[in-house]
Amino acid sequence: MTTSASTNFSLNRDALIKSSLRLINVGTEGYTPSAAEMQNASDALNMLLKAWQADGLQLWAQKRATLFLANGTASYNLGTSGTHATSSYTETAIKVAASGTTIDVDSTSGMAASDYIGIVLDDDTLHWTTVSSVTDSDTVVIATALPSAAAVDNKVYFYTTKIYRPLRITEMVRRSGKNDITLNRISRDEYFALGDKTTSGTPNQYYYDPQLDSGVLYLYQPPSDVDSTIEFIYHRPFEDFDTATDTPDFPQEWYHAVRFGLAVTIAPEYGVPLKVRADLKMDAMYYKREALNFDREDSHIYIQPDLR
Repeated sequence: MTTSASTNFSLNRDALIKSSLRLINVGTEGYTPSAAEMQNASDALNMLLKAWQADGLQLWAQKRATLFLANGTASYNLGTSGTHATSSYTETAIKVAASGTTIDVDSTSGMAASDYIGIVLDDDTLHWTTVSSVTDSDTVVIATALPSAAAVDNKVYFYTTKIYRPLRITEMVRRSGKNDITLNRISRDEYFALGDKTTSGTPNQYYYDPQLDSGVLYLYQPPSDVDSTIEFIYHRPFEDFDTATDTPDFPQEWYHAVRFGLAVTIAPEYGVPLKVRADLKMDAMYYKREALNFDREDSHIYIQPDLR
């Protein structure tokens, strides 16, 4: 038996739409949908997948990020135009004086021009700017000079892009050195019922408000230093289908669910009989349920009686 030795099967947006159209008997072999049909189906496809974000169970869409703290700051905007979040880091190799733009670090591996870069200063603040150039394996030039000095072994954080607006945050820890301490997730009412929100201390609770463009993360208490970071797991939005050649932002095991889901969504526009639509809906629900059941963590749950 000869196998392909390939596992990279995929469909682009237009092929997926045509596949869904065939399920509702629109077009025969060689049929080419009009530009208006393709646009309408593309809009329906994007709306369908955005609605599926509400399921919140898709493991491949759960990502890990790092949030960098600011002294006395209780709220942070999370999104592509928000607060600095997610990175790699190195450390300063020699002291950098105030107004310096050339930084000697332990390693520039992974850095590139235009990356975001944050240097921890001796006054316990973070100076954020961008990378102008990477001179060699241990030297980087930054766009905006340091406002104050940075000692040897101060952290230097860097990354290329900010995270998408989190739909929800499922886990959060405060990382100090090698130690992680879990933060308690609280509701909007619980957060706003808390007392003094201005006195700095050690964050131990959080409330996340997703909003529209950028989500807002509230920490209680506001951090009193920048020595620690916040590590969190979040559910990111699914990427859009913008062009004909875009492939799904979904694993292969979801393709059938997407195909049938789109067919059900666009069937009313083509006058598909109710009975046929009902059958299609049952199939679509089956394939989505199978995909959701597969897309769960493979772990054990332990239950024991409360003997008090």
